[in-house]
Amino acid sequence: LDGSTPLSSSGVSNDADTLAAIFLGAASDKNVPISTDTVIAVTQILGVPVTGTAAASLAADAEAVRIAILAGHG
Repeated sequence: LDGSTPLSSSGVSNDADTLAAIFLGAASDKNVPISTDTVIAVTQILGVPVTGTAAASLAADAEAVRIAILAGHG
């Protein structure tokens, strides 16, 4: 309710870019890598297009989240 998350207390920011990466990485198929094209397509569908270096950055961050979740699930 106050905008804080368990991640905040561990030093991870909860800014819009970080949250977008977490949401995309968590929602993705854990066996399919997240690419820049994935970000461009998903954000276009959602009506908030992200392209260029912003898309590449979001893809890299979301991919890191996807890999972490996959590793955590063993």
